[in-house]
Formats: sequence, C-alpha cells, structure tokens
Amino acid sequence: MDRKEKILIVEDEENIREELREYLSGFGYEVSVLTDFSDAAESALREHPDLILMDVNIPGMNGIAVCERIRKSSQVPVIFVTANDTPVDELECIMRGGDDYVAKPYRLPILTARIAAVLRRMSGKTQGRVQETTADVTTDAAAERVQAVLSSPGKKSGRAFAPSSRSPVRMEHRGVILDIAAAQLAKGDRKRELTKNELKILYCLYQHPGEIVSRMDILDYLWDNEVFIDDNTLSVHITRIRNKLKELGVTDFIETKRGMGYRI
Repeated sequence: MDRKEKILIVEDEENIREELREYLSGFGYEVSVLTDFSDAAESALREHPDLILMDVNIPGMNGIAVCERIRKSSQVPVIFVTANDTPVDELECIMRGGDDYVAKPYRLPILTARIAAVLRRMSGKTQGRVQETTADVTTDAAAERVQAVLSSPGKKSGRAFAPSSRSPVRMEHRGVILDIAAAQLAKGDRKRELTKNELKILYCLYQHPGEIVSRMDILDYLWDNEVFIDDNTLSVHITRIRNKLKELGVTDFIETKRGMGYRI
C-alpha cells in the first residue's frame, strides 16, 4: 500500500485546525496538528511531514520566523495560511521561505488544490534526482519530463519558449548548468534545487543567452502555464534565484537592464 502523504497543521484556532484536519483527512492525507507552539520549529520537524500548513499569527514566535528556523535544516514545503492579506505580507512569506500563500477566508477546495500542486512539484524533484542517478539524462523519459515541466502554448509572448521533443535536458551557460529534469542549478560539484517557477524563469533566460528577455515575456510565459504571478512576485523570484547562484559561488550571472528586462 502506498504511503499516505503527511500534512502538519500549525494553527492556533482550534475550530479552523479541526475543520482542516477533518477535510484533508477526507482526501486521503495523513494529518497531524501542532497544539504546543513553545518550540514550533523543532516540534514540526519531529513530525516529519511532507507539507506544513502554517498560520502566520501563532502564539510566541510567528509563523514566518518558525519557517525560517525550519529552513535551516529542512526544505519541507510550507504553505502560509493567514488573515494578513496584503502584497507586502505575501512577498514577505515568499522571501522568507514559504512555497505558497493562501489568504483567509479561503475556500477549502482551492486550498486543497494548492496543497496538491506543491506536493506534485516536490514529488517531481524527487523523481528527477532518482532519474539522474539511475539513467542517462538524455533518455526519452527525461525529455518527456522536460516537456511536462516547461510546456507552454506561448501564444502571448513574442519569444519562443515552448520546448519540443528535441529540447535539451541540461543547458549550460558560463559554467552554470540548468538541469531541467532534476530541477536543479549546478556549478562544479555544488547543486541547488529550484522551485517550478524558478526553473521556468531560468529556462526563459537560458533559451536566449546574451539577449535581453523582457519581464513581460517572462510573465506571459508563466501565465500561459497558469502560473499567475505579478510583477513584484517576479522580482522576488529573481532575487531568490540570485541567492541560490550566490550559494554556488556565482555572482553577476543575471543582469538587470532597467526598464527592459533580464539577461544572462
């Protein structure tokens, strides 16, 4: 029997907590809840969840600070569920380690769809890592994964970003490898995992090395893939990509051309 995916709910309001537990259990998830927030980060890690639903306004250390502490030792996905519903709040949650953000009041089917999407993304990363160690990265299976991850009708954008069956599984620029099948950036023996959005943004830039890719072209490509982010959120993603490049020892890789776009 397949193992159930485990969701940990970090929410101080009992009625919301129990409603979420009952609802998500009905979708086949194993659900646990945190009720003692005195050491929320360590308590959460001891549960070994596949995903954490994190309220921002919990007693003691707030949820964002708890997420930052979790990030020091784990990349378990965190979805913030909060009544703080402003663009600044959303950006802060993303910048400080969150994988998604859902504002209260929310619709349970929408929240469930967000959970499923994040878990699918993490599952894809795991499959990519297994594939890299067991098979040549130029196999047909890897190529199919590339198309699944990056496919886009490309109707709005003036540039061609849509992959074909001949699209490379790995792309390299200035010694930095974009491993699409594994959703990773690599330089030498160092690697950093990418979120799906980060992967798509880098794919746009790697498709046109040395050329300026406008912010609108990137946003159109993401929207064609039903990734509905705005201009500010794109800036956040670029910052996070640059931070990962810095961890690889790479600086000045993505150049900002003010009023125009980005270039590698």
